[in-house]
Amino acid sequence: MKRGFTLVEMVITILLLALLGVMLGNRIVNSNNKSKERLYNAKIEVALSAAKKYGYDHLDDLSSTTCEDIDIRRLITLEYLESDDNSAYEFKNPIDNSSLTSTIICIKYIGGAVEATLK
Repeated sequence: MKRGFTLVEMVITILLLALLGVMLGNRIVNSNNKSKERLYNAKIEVALSAAKKYGYDHLDDLSSTTCEDIDIRRLITLEYLESDDNSAYEFKNPIDNSSLTSTIICIKYIGGAVEATLK
């Protein structure tokens, strides 16, 4: 009697290992995408907080009915927000690596508080 695995047993084993590898790979990719989305949301919250800080420093310029528009580049230039690199220009989207520097934020003074929203 011969000992060892048959060709069919080897092929089935390899297919099962490949299937497990694909499933694990998808989980890793999805986890990475979720991390990038969380990082993006955190960066936007930081930018909105910087815009609110700018708004409190410039209350005389704000209205409750119209937006005071400010872009992220200006917040970086005025040192309310730090750039991603040391060039003082870039604020990147971690999802697709595009620039968020020209993103416009609407600032209003409503009910005794500064509100900032993406435009």
